Amino acid sequence: MKKIFFTDPKTEFRPSAASSYKSKFVLLLLSFYISFSLYSQPLSESETSWIKEGEILIETKQFLEAEKLANSILGSNPSDLKAEFLLTRAWIGLGKEEGKKGNLSSAKEYLEKAYEKWPLNEDLRKEIQELEKGPGHSKTIKNPSTTKRQTFSAAPFEEWKSVMESLRTEISGLRMEVSDLKTKIEAAQTRGNNILLWISALLLTQIVFQILILFKKDK
Repeated sequence: MKKIFFTDPKTEFRPSAASSYKSKFVLLLLSFYISFSLYSQPLSESETSWIKEGEILIETKQFLEAEKLANSILGSNPSDLKAEFLLTRAWIGLGKEEGKKGNLSSAKEYLEKAYEKWPLNEDLRKEIQELEKGPGHSKTIKNPSTTKRQTFSAAPFEEWKSVMESLRTEISGLRMEVSDLKTKIEAAQTRGNNILLWISALLLTQIVFQILILFKKDK
């Protein structure tokens, strides 16, 4: 009779312990699979592609191509600040190239368009002033007596209007600078996501090895 009740408690408990280990690691495995899939998904693949293309065009001094790219993006989304910033940089590059070629009127035209978008750029303002001082350009400085009469006869509404216009241009320039900063932050986030992707892959591989080791120990 004693032989009938003689059982090894370890052999009875082993299957349930193994199953609990398996269930826990399966849950961990699923969670890491989910995180792995989330980190591997691109955030804005189509948007970052043309931004990178625009950066390459600016760096390689292909300003006409950069202008065409920015205009194509603005054609579908006129309020895209990144495309406006790319267009502004393309105009600055084209203006500098035209200035080197001696086409001062064309250079001034490009730089003035860029300055309207980026009025806080002091270097750009100085370049426009230098072009105005160059040969073939008549200065737009008026007689001091006439300017005094105009300022004294100006209505308060006109002064208020000019102040609001200057504020608008300054806000537009700030928006362009914020857009540039946002682009750099998004590029840094993309690099960070790639690092997290590799970390998740390494952790997932480690968990798989641990599961295999536990299975071998159970056997």
